[in-house]
Amino acid sequence: MPEKFSNELEKVLARPDAEALARHLEAYFSAYKNLSAGVEASDEDVCGSEPIYRASLSDPNEAFAYTVLAMANYDDEPFLYYVAAGPLEDCLRRASADLVERVMAEARRTPRLRWMLNGVYPHAIRQDVAERINKELGGWGDEYPAPPRPWA
Repeated sequence: MPEKFSNELEKVLARPDAEALARHLEAYFSAYKNLSAGVEASDEDVCGSEPIYRASLSDPNEAFAYTVLAMANYDDEPFLYYVAAGPLEDCLRRASADLVERVMAEARRTPRLRWMLNGVYPHAIRQDVAERINKELGGWGDEYPAPPRPWA
């Protein structure tokens, strides 16, 4: 019998690797902050971020899990757009039909995810997914500031 979750954060937090995902995201954020300040990222941050890069290339469900954790735990708007143009965009490039449905359902419920979709390049994702975002969510915009954290 499939488990029922009321939102994607509950689903991510129920994963046996949820703590590891959060640590990887902390390293990814630290590396991002250093790079955006013109400082070389530490080896620890680079190594800690590696699972996010791997997930972005090969595991759309895990890439979406990182996106969910980012929108639930970080308020740095440029970082959230960095996640949107990274793991979120990558997961929408290779998403299964089930994952597309999950992303769309969560975007309808969660203003911050809809806002993060503004950081996804429409030409970089599957055309059918871009069309659904346009049709069902009103497409891309420049809404600022980021909506408050969901599930607070």
